[in-house]
Amino acid sequence: MICLLIRIRNEQNGGAWCPRSVIEDGVKEYLEIDFGEEYRVTQTETQGRFGNGRGLEFAQQFQLEYYREVLGRWILYKDHFGRTIFDANQNTYLSVHQKLTPPIIATRVRFIPYSVHPRTVCMRVESYGCHFTEGVIHYDCPQGYWKKNPDVDLRDSSYDGWMDENGILQGGLGLLVDSVLGPNDFRVPHTNKVTWNLGGTGIAVEFPIAVSPVESAFKVQSALYIMWWEDVAIK
Repeated sequence: MICLLIRIRNEQNGGAWCPRSVIEDGVKEYLEIDFGEEYRVTQTETQGRFGNGRGLEFAQQFQLEYYREVLGRWILYKDHFGRTIFDANQNTYLSVHQKLTPPIIATRVRFIPYSVHPRTVCMRVESYGCHFTEGVIHYDCPQGYWKKNPDVDLRDSSYDGWMDENGILQGGLGLLVDSVLGPNDFRVPHTNKVTWNLGGTGIAVEFPIAVSPVESAFKVQSALYIMWWEDVAIK
């Protein structure tokens, strides 16, 4: 019943989750949702406490954290632009959708109201997505190409594992399983691709899966381009 009371467009019993503490910088309260299994979450929706016209509380901004069993820790979500704070509501009655790019693959998520100045908030929330059925536990590979001058950043910006001393990403998931296909031409601006500088050798990308290959089905989009980078000395 508690879960039903905090969902979007519900008015029963005041219809919202209201943290005990006033929200301000340094205060962390959260509403946690347990999916029970892995989901790919592509969108969220937030709403304040309308309370049949008597509610006054809403969150203007919020953050998201997510948890996946193989990670064993909570990760603060960031989008393709590195943002971790997202706009929520400006009143108690209109709901606002937030598209997650990249999507989240998680068994649990937390909605964390955010405010720099002291503020009483209440939230109704919804998450949208589907079962993560690919069966990929994590993937391991070299980090993508990056060149500071000129600024060319083709790294896996959403990878949520860790990187070892040799630049190998391990134990996480990222752009390679976000279900978004980037353009084949890497020169077309796009944030959903990872590019490696092969340097005359190949690379290894490992995809451990939790189910048999017959039950797991996923596609990897790839393209090979040859190009030369010229370092220009400015005198």
